[in-house]
Amino acid sequence: MSLNQYDATGTIATFTGLSNYAEAITDPHLTHSLGVTFLFTGTALTITVLMGLGVAILLNEEFRGRGIVRVLCLLPWAIPEFMGGILWSFVYSHSIGTLNGLLVTIGIIDKYMSWLVPDRAIYLVSIAWSWHFMPLAAFFFLGALQTVPQDLYNQAKVDGAKAFTRFRVVTFPHLKYSLLIVLVLASVEALRAWDIFFTMTMGGPVDSTQTMTYLIYREVFRSLNFGLGNAFSWILVVVTLAITIIYFIILTRKR
Repeated sequence: MSLNQYDATGTIATFTGLSNYAEAITDPHLTHSLGVTFLFTGTALTITVLMGLGVAILLNEEFRGRGIVRVLCLLPWAIPEFMGGILWSFVYSHSIGTLNGLLVTIGIIDKYMSWLVPDRAIYLVSIAWSWHFMPLAAFFFLGALQTVPQDLYNQAKVDGAKAFTRFRVVTFPHLKYSLLIVLVLASVEALRAWDIFFTMTMGGPVDSTQTMTYLIYREVFRSLNFGLGNAFSWILVVVTLAITIIYFIILTRKR
């Protein structure tokens, strides 16, 4: 489809060769959307890894009700991303949002405010997306943590190693392959994320959350520019494949 130009119904095609790709590459929306996509992906990956690792360390400890807590931690992953976006829209709502209500109650802010504004919307959507993906990361990390022999921790304590040193020397070597797997899966999911932007921001405000997926949606379903939209989609496929190959090279080299 990216090599053709279509009428408004999408049924009559005219072969145009690479003209759609030429238009896509020179379109200023491409540069902007790629930048937003990379910013979102990088922010979401950082939050997902930190949250997932923290939850995994917590769930690796022995405490009463640990099985129930593990099941509850899966709930964000079980909720469809579309529904998760709706839930977080209520959290960030400037009029009835639970975030505003909480911050006003504890005295951090004195009145309700708008959160999904251009300078911070992409970061807040990243938090919402990370909440959804975090359980999968946590359970990958948890599986790796449970392979660490307790004797190594005991020996490190005997040698006087502090908590951070024990994590760096004992824990992290067992986590690095799980970390790479999480990065690959989360990167692919973040690069193709669409539902959460549709439900939370519609690509706004003022295109501040217009990722590649939302740009493709806008061109195909709003502007009915099927050829250009498909050209954008193939560019996203190439970017996703490139990132996946880089991760794969790193993983195989480390092995």
